[in-house]
Amino acid sequence: KIKLKNRLFDFIFGIVIGLITIFIMINAWQMATGVFFDTRTVMISVTALFFSPITSFIATLVAIAYRIYIGGPGVYSGVLSLITALGVGWVWKNYIQNKLKIHKYLQYYLFGILVHIFMLISQLAIPYPQNFEVIKNIGLIVLIFYPIATMILCIAIVNHEKSVTANILIEKSEKKYRSLIDNSKLGIIQFNSEGVIEIANQAFASILDAKKSDLINLDMLKLPNKR
Repeated sequence: KIKLKNRLFDFIFGIVIGLITIFIMINAWQMATGVFFDTRTVMISVTALFFSPITSFIATLVAIAYRIYIGGPGVYSGVLSLITALGVGWVWKNYIQNKLKIHKYLQYYLFGILVHIFMLISQLAIPYPQNFEVIKNIGLIVLIFYPIATMILCIAIVNHEKSVTANILIEKSEKKYRSLIDNSKLGIIQFNSEGVIEIANQAFASILDAKKSDLINLDMLKLPNKR
């Protein structure tokens, strides 16, 4: 997840995720001629849950365009499953997730179940009686494994976001630390266990009539004596 206020980046991310979804659809399992099954609903629903509306809409639009291009009797159910995945993701993000007082992992699992209940309902758009045969054959698999896949992808994104956030906080802390040292009127240095200088401020360099850059990586024992 990359938080940028530039709509161009939102659009680009939507294209990229849409292309990834197409790759998933290319490697789909074909149950019957023109009826394909894959994890596109996992990808689109999670995108809607974590990314901006522009990104998720563009990704869904790209996937829908490809599904229409493939054609077949399952085209309407395929398009409808993508739309419902987007819709459930958006509704869950804006109206449900902040109200649920349950563990995040369970929340993501329930989210996956809801997405794929609608995915199964979408199969009714397949011509009768093939639609009921499809639901009968894939229903159990979809409701058991697809929510687990959804939960795993959500957890991966959350953990990655935590890692990125932690790195940003560390970087900000280091910048603040260095700023305090650089702006201090007291002479300050930091050296490692071997006595090699790692950080020196301008005040310390002025005491020795030296350049700050010349002090970095210098052995403490080689400092000029100005006492």
